[in-house]
Amino acid sequence: MSVKLNNYLSFDGKCAEAFALYEKAFNVTVLSSCTYGQEEEMAKNLPEEDKKKILHCYMPINEHVALMGADIVEGCGGVKLAIGNNMSINISPSTEDEAKRIFTVLSEGGKVIMPLEKTFWNALYGMFVDKFGISWMINYSYDKM
Repeated sequence: MSVKLNNYLSFDGKCAEAFALYEKAFNVTVLSSCTYGQEEEMAKNLPEEDKKKILHCYMPINEHVALMGADIVEGCGGVKLAIGNNMSINISPSTEDEAKRIFTVLSEGGKVIMPLEKTFWNALYGMFVDKFGISWMINYSYDKM
């Protein structure tokens, strides 16, 4: 089995500010970032101030570890940010079957936040809190064709 584990950090409108600090601390650069406003489907029903918030950013720390993050916007994902749910373990399995298996096993007895399904960013993605209260994200990226 080949999986990559990374930390996914959630913020209340301070994601860009936090990642600017992390860039300075780790002497690295955010590799990719997009706002809610840049994704048409996500932005449809959001107030203007939420469209400026970070939907996703990715910053490799080294060849083995990356930090990822987003601002939590109510109405997008159904989760209200609170201490305790502001960090998740993000798993990137090497196969779709492995993604489905891991999601099924770890989410059993827990609470599925977002079912494992194909997304607009060309991935199979799902979120859940396991029966022990740990937040997880499963993200299998399809090869670009």
